[in-house]
This record gives sequence, structure tokens and C-alpha cells, in this order.
Amino acid sequence: MRFQDNVDIDEVVVSANRQATLRRLAPTLVNVVDSKVFESANANNLAQGLVFQPGVRVENNCQNCGFNQVRINGLDGRYSQILIDSRPIMSALAGVYGLEQIPTNMIDRVEVVRGGGSALFGSSAIAGVINIITKEPTTNSVSFSESLGATGFKDIDNNLAFNASVVSQDGRAGAMLFGQARYRHEHDINGDNYSELGRLDSRALGFRGYLRLTDLSRLTGEVHTFAEARRGGDHIDWPEAVAGVAESIRHSVYSGNIKYDAFSRNYKDHFQLYASAQHITRNSYYGGIGEVAAKDKDGSRNGITYFIRHNYGFDDQKNKVSSGAKVYGVNLEGKLAYHWMSLQAGLTLTSNMYDAEQEWGVRAKIKDDANIDYKTFVPKADGSSFDAIADENGDAQTVSMTSKHIMRTPSVYGYMTLNLNPIKPLNISLTGTYTGSMYVPHAVKWGQNSGINDRNAIAAKLRTEGYELPLLENNAPNNPLMEDNKQKKATPEWNELIKSKPFFDLGAKVSYDFRIFSKTDIQLFMGVNNIFNAFQDDYDFGPNRDSAYIYGPTMPASGYVGFKLNL
Repeated sequence: MRFQDNVDIDEVVVSANRQATLRRLAPTLVNVVDSKVFESANANNLAQGLVFQPGVRVENNCQNCGFNQVRINGLDGRYSQILIDSRPIMSALAGVYGLEQIPTNMIDRVEVVRGGGSALFGSSAIAGVINIITKEPTTNSVSFSESLGATGFKDIDNNLAFNASVVSQDGRAGAMLFGQARYRHEHDINGDNYSELGRLDSRALGFRGYLRLTDLSRLTGEVHTFAEARRGGDHIDWPEAVAGVAESIRHSVYSGNIKYDAFSRNYKDHFQLYASAQHITRNSYYGGIGEVAAKDKDGSRNGITYFIRHNYGFDDQKNKVSSGAKVYGVNLEGKLAYHWMSLQAGLTLTSNMYDAEQEWGVRAKIKDDANIDYKTFVPKADGSSFDAIADENGDAQTVSMTSKHIMRTPSVYGYMTLNLNPIKPLNISLTGTYTGSMYVPHAVKWGQNSGINDRNAIAAKLRTEGYELPLLENNAPNNPLMEDNKQKKATPEWNELIKSKPFFDLGAKVSYDFRIFSKTDIQLFMGVNNIFNAFQDDYDFGPNRDSAYIYGPTMPASGYVGFKLNL
């Protein structure tokens, strides 16, 4: 592998103004992630390779379903538009899990446009645009690759992929076929028999072809299909309805497009007709029966912890809040190439604050709380501090906890890639991402022995394990609130706002190319992701866990080996 034109200012991009434009002449800044970056990081899907851009982060938002989202300039995924070949055929429904469904062997490059200049692609592109440019058939070739990984050096993550392309001798017709199959075994970090990374079984198949009708016209067609099954929780092999917690999602996605281009003889005029369609089937299940032999916890309790963030303009005290925010920042990026070495790095410095306090969670109401500071108050161990009077809906009263900080958004983050090619067949790659401290909301049920702080407080006799608050009627505070002929009880909410530690996720890969015949070679490779295991270490335990309490790098320290055959 040799490194040439590392700055690529004369590269043609299409995401700046929806026209093919030299990168140095584009009216907005366009960053490009190419196949070299995907190969250096051993990225098998879009989510794994997209992080190597300034101002871009990919995070996991659910321990059960493994929902990933991309953040551009700190804004969450709903403000970013995903395009395939400049067309918004990735619907909102497909985009929820789409980052992991798009295999890198179908991608030629990814163009990223950050900021409001990307809004010409629609109202979903406030933060930015991710434009996936698929591979074109250019030569007659076949490739096959196998990557066998071990999440946490113990659970299988296997990827098979192939590509084939054929072009007619006169270049007037060409076709490309790709496929990928992935199986990732569920992974339990803290040994409570509940997955922090769910099981994933996916398949992808696609075709792209073109036909030059004349010297000035071309017909292009493309079709993709993705099938995926993912599940998290406990006892993954059991039926969902009898597991303690089960969340499973099954996807079947079919999408296609056809495009006709015609040019005038001087190429100043361009006429295009385009049509696309997508069909998605999603079957999902979320539920369970509660505790099923979880370790380090005595007794049996039912219930799933939910965290709901209210964004309706009013907090629990009916105070009006603003959803406006100010996001300031700077993205820095540099590239350096010298003979057999290539270095690229990016850094984002940003300030992310709401204009007014926003709710990040709730805490159970305390009796006579006029002078109570809920941020520092410690309820009595027997639960007698909590106000037992129910609200108008018959639930325990809560108080909104607010902050101006935008959640899950660090003020400093960045990436680096270093490629060393001392001799032609040998390539050594180092890839890394840095994620600074950020504020993460954590939904905690007081006394349920799930969160780390809750478990420590119970061990220190500061909370009563399994405590439930007996509720009193709202209109008659001296009377117990009855339900099913007994007094209704509720588990108090005592949510936390955690400031995470910073993470540096460093990966390394070594590959060597062996020439077998004049046009046939095989590459052997091996590597390690997240060498220093920079990973979250305070996951909840058991069925009452907050499955949305997950932050930082998406994979623990893991290893992989594999090969790639090119014909």
C-alpha cells in the first residue's frame, strides 16, 4: 500500500452542492472517509468507520438492542441526514439501526458535511449530512474476506464478505455484486447474566449496474437488501416471553433506485431522472418477567427500569423551559505523509449548552421540601424522607432534575490514524479515538440494588434494599391509596447525573500481502481493538437496570484475525 495525494484537494465530491465539484472549489467543507480508513480500522460496517472524522461521534444508546446513533457537532442523530449516492432513501425507520446494517464492502467513500450548510438536503440535515457513495464496477475482479473477532477476547464476532465486478470490453456496461454476513455473540461485561452488547445476526446483499446507452447518456440501477436479527437481555436462547428481560428486533429491508443521466455535447447541460423505493419490515419485542437467577442479588422482583426524557416545553413543576441551545466549537484536522508513513488526526473543541435548564431525570419528592436541595440531599435509609402522597394520577410524586448541559456530548473529542508501510507487502496501522468527559443521565430505582451507587449505599446501610413507598390518597392524605384490595406501593426514583471519565480507544492492525499469481494475492491480517480496554466500568446489574445507561467506546478490548483474497 502506497500513500499518494493524502490531502486530496482535487478529489471530486458531490455533497457540497449536489453537483460533482472539486473538493477545493466546494462552497462548503466536505470531509471524506475512504476505503483506506475502513481497512486500517478493520471496519466491517459504517458505524465502525465513521468516527474517523472531526466533529463526528458514534455511540451506543442501548444495552439491549444495541441502537447506535451518530452525533455531528454534538447534536444527536435525528438532526443528521443519511444519504446513499446523494439520495435520502434511508428512511427514519431504517436509520435507527442503519449504521450497523450498511457493510463497508459496498462503500467507495463517505462524504461528511457538517453544519447548517448541509441543510439543502432537507430539514433532517441541521447537524450535517452523511453521504454514502457506493462502489462502481471499474474492473473485472473478485474478492472474498473473512474476519474472525473475539469481543472481550471471549465472544465471537464473525464477518464474511465478498465483492465481484465485471465490465464489458468496450466499457459500455458494468455490474457489481456485494454480500456480507455477520454474527456477533452477546457479551456480558459485569457478569450479571444480562448482555451489555446484544446478539447480532445480519445478512446484506446488493447489486449495482450501469449501461451507457450512448456516449452522452447512461442508465444506472441499484438494489440492496438487509436482513438482521438482534436481541439483548438475559437467556438469549430462551423464548422472549419467559426471559427476565428481552428486547429483540428483526429487520427486513429492500431498497432500490434507478437513474437516467443525459449530457449535452459540451457537457454544460445535464438532465437527470431518478426514482427510488424502500420497503421495511420490523418485528420487535420488549418485555420479560423480571428477575431470573441474576448473580449477586437475593430475592425476586418484577419490573423494568424506564428512563423517559420529557421535552414538551414544561418541567414537572409546570415551569416553561426553552429547547433552544447554543453550540460553539472548532474542528481541527491535519494530514502528514512522508515516504512510507501517513498520519491523519482531528480534534473537536466545543461548548454545548441549552439556553434554559432542561430536564434530564426526576427524583422522588421529599416531605416539606421548601428548603431542600435535591442535588445534594440524602434520604433516610428507611425511606421515611419520601412524600407518600400520590399525585393526581395515583403515582409517587417526583421533582424534575435539570441542567443546561447537553447530555452525552463531550467538549473535547477527536481521532487519529497512522499507517506505516516500510515494505510494500507489509502494512501496520494504528487507529484511535478520544472521547472527553460528558454528562450522562442515569435512571435509578432507590434501594433496588441495580446501580453501582445504589448497591454501595445498600452495603453501607444508607438505603433499604427492596424498599417500596406505601402511597396515600391525593385528596385524602390520611387514607392509604388502595389498589387490588391492598395499599399501593411504588419504588422511589432517584436518578443521577454522572460525569463520565475520558476515554482513549486505541487499535492496532498488522497485514501482509502475499502474491500468488500475477493477478491473485491474499492478505493475512490480525489486530486488537481498544488495546487499553478504555470502557465503561459502572454498568447496572439485573433486570431493574437502566439499559440506556451506556456511554463511551462501543467495544471493549477485542482481538481479530482474518484474510482477504483478491482475484
